[in-house]
Amino acid sequence: MNPSTLFFAEQLSKTTGLSLDEAQAAIEPTPNPELGDYAFGCFSLAKTLRKLPVQIAEDIVEKLPVGGPIVEATSAGPYVNVRINRKLMTAQVLGDVFSRTTRFGNSNVGKDELVVIDYSSPNVAKRFHVGHLSSTVIGGALANMFECLGYSVLRINHLGDWGTQFGKLIVAFHNWGDDDELKRAPIEHLEQLYVRFHTEAETQPELDDQARDWSRRLEEGDSDARELWQLFRDVSIDELEQIYKRLGVRFDHYHGEAFYEPLLNDTIDAVESSGQLELSDDAMVIKFPESEDMPPMLLRRSDGATLYATRDLAAAYYRWKTFKFTKCLYVVGQDQALHFKQLFTALEQLGCDWVDRVEHVGFGRVKGMSTRKGNVVLIDDLLGRAVGRVEEIMKDNPDQFSGIDDPEAVAEAVGVGAIIFSTVSRRRMKDVEFDWDRALNFQGETGPYLQYTHARMASILRKASEVDPKEMAQLAALRDNDPELISKTVDISLITSDVEWAVIKELDRFESQISSAADQFDPSYVASYLIDLAAAANKFHYECRVINPDEPDLMKARLALSEAIRQVLNNGLALLCLNAPERM
Repeated sequence: MNPSTLFFAEQLSKTTGLSLDEAQAAIEPTPNPELGDYAFGCFSLAKTLRKLPVQIAEDIVEKLPVGGPIVEATSAGPYVNVRINRKLMTAQVLGDVFSRTTRFGNSNVGKDELVVIDYSSPNVAKRFHVGHLSSTVIGGALANMFECLGYSVLRINHLGDWGTQFGKLIVAFHNWGDDDELKRAPIEHLEQLYVRFHTEAETQPELDDQARDWSRRLEEGDSDARELWQLFRDVSIDELEQIYKRLGVRFDHYHGEAFYEPLLNDTIDAVESSGQLELSDDAMVIKFPESEDMPPMLLRRSDGATLYATRDLAAAYYRWKTFKFTKCLYVVGQDQALHFKQLFTALEQLGCDWVDRVEHVGFGRVKGMSTRKGNVVLIDDLLGRAVGRVEEIMKDNPDQFSGIDDPEAVAEAVGVGAIIFSTVSRRRMKDVEFDWDRALNFQGETGPYLQYTHARMASILRKASEVDPKEMAQLAALRDNDPELISKTVDISLITSDVEWAVIKELDRFESQISSAADQFDPSYVASYLIDLAAAANKFHYECRVINPDEPDLMKARLALSEAIRQVLNNGLALLCLNAPERM
C-alpha cells in the first residue's frame, strides 16, 4: 500500500479504533470511478460504535483531513469514499517501482519466520505425469510468494522413494536391465522393467519371492540392495530436475519416504508412550473420537509393515523438531483431504501444540489432460505439445512474430507458460476443464496474453529510441535501476488521464494481491491481478498516444508508465513461475 492509501488507512484507524492492519484490509477500490478512488464500508463498526453504518460514515468524513493525500471525502450511505491526490500517488507508485525494480511488491511481513512447503512429490522410477502438475506449480508459486513477503522458505519434495516396488525393480534390473538404456532414458527404462516384471511374474511366481527377499535386504541395509536403490533414486532425480527447470520450480531438499524410515520405530514408540496407540486385529492404529467421523489411522499392519501415514507422522515430527516452522504446508490434491485430517487430528491427540501451524493446501482437478483412451499424459509430452502449437501459431503469423532473435526460446516460454498459467490461474479448489485453444489464446485471460502484453511494453522503449535516439537516451536508465530517474527526467504531473490513473491504481494493488495469495494459499489472486493490470495497460496504450516526438515531455512520462507496467508484469509472472519474453 503506497503512502497515499496508507494515509487513508491511518486516518481510519484513528477515527474508528480499528488497527492499522484491519483498516488497510477493509479499504477497497470503488466499483465506479465516479464515486471516488477508494471506499471503506462501515458495517462492521455498527456493533462496537452502537451507531448506524450511515451515521458512522458521515462522522468519519467530517474527521478526515482533506487537502493533502486525500483531496475529497464523501459518504454514500454506509460507505466512505475518497479521492486520492493523483499527482502525489503517481509519483509515489512510479518512484517505488523504479527504485525497487525486481523487488517491487516485496515486503518484510514474514521477517524471521519460516514456511516449509511440501509439494510435487512424485514417485521415484516412474515418469512425471500431469497428475503431479498442480502440486508442483501451485507449490512453486506459493514458495515464491512467501519468499517475496520476507519469509524464509524451505522447499521440500517428499519423494515416493521407498516400498516393495524397489525389490521388484532390483530383480527386474538384474534380469533385464541395460546400463546404456538407464543412462539414455532412466525413468522410462525403469518403468519398462517394472512392467516386464509383472508380466513375467504371471508365469514365473518365483520372481515375487525374489522381490520380497530383495525388499527385506533393502530394509535391513544390505549394501548391494542399497547401492541399486540409490542408483535408481539418483537417476530419477536427475531427470526430474530437468522437468522442474522447464517449469521454473526448485527444491531445497528431496527428503522422501526413505529419509524418514529410520525414524519410524521411534515415532511409533512415541505414539505408544502417549497412550494413543491401539491394537486392532494385530495392527497398530490411532483411533479417533466418534465425533470426528473418520476411520482409525493405520501405523503398522499386522505383518509389521509401516505405511505412508506412518512416514507422514514421522516427517511432521522431524520437521517441527528440526525447523520450528511458522507454517508447514502440504500442497496435495483435495482427494487426500481425509488422510491429512487424520494426520492433523492424530498430532492434536498426541499433544503437539504446534498442530495449528500445519495445513493441507488442497486443490481441484484439471480435466482434459488425458488421452482419448483415458491414459495419463506425461508432462514432457504435454509441454512438448504446447510448445509445438505455439511454434505453429508463430509460423502462421509471420508478420506478428517477426524480429524475434530466438523463436525457439519464445515458443518454449509461451508454451510452458500457457500450461502453468492454466493451472495457477483457477481458484485453487475448483475443478476445471483444460482447453488447448483457450490456454494458448494471445487475447484471452491466459499466460500468452500476459507475456504478449509484457513484450508489447518492452517494445515501447525500443521504438521510442528509434524515433529519437538522442532524446530517449536518458530513458535507457530505466533499465539501469536509477532510483532518481523520475525526478531527473520525467514530469509525472503530465500523467493525468483517467486511463493512466487506472493503471497507477492497478500498480498500487500488486503487493496486497501477493499478500492475499499467501493468506489464502492461492496463486490465482496474483494471476487475476495480472490480467486486470494487462487489461488496464492495453486500454491505456489504445487510448493514449505514447510515442509522440511532438510532445517529448509527455512522451517521457508515458514511456515511464509503460516501463512500470512491464516491470510489474515481469515480477508477477516470475512469482507464478512464468518467463517474460521481451520480444514476441
